[in-house]
Amino acid sequence: MWVTLREPSESVIPASGAKQYRLYVWYFPYVNERLRLLVQRHPEVVLADWAAVSNQEGLTYDAMHLTGSGIRLMIDTIRTAGGI
Repeated sequence: MWVTLREPSESVIPASGAKQYRLYVWYFPYVNERLRLLVQRHPEVVLADWAAVSNQEGLTYDAMHLTGSGIRLMIDTIRTAGGI
C-alpha cells in the first residue's frame, strides 16, 4: 500500500507551516501523479488517497506533521483503502 501526499490549500495551513508550504507545494502533486501512474501500471498496488480527504484545517502542526486529528483521519483513510 502507498499513501498519496496531502495537497492542502494554503488557507488550511497553520502560520507555523507557511514556509514549508511554499517550499514544497510544487512537490506534492508531482509525487501524487507518480503514485497514480504506479497504480495504473500495477493494479495489485493499493493507493490510500490521503490527498482526497486531507484538505482541512487542524490536521497538521505545520505543513506536514500530523496532529492527533490528522493521525486518526490518516488511519481511517488507510484502513478504508485496505478494506480493513
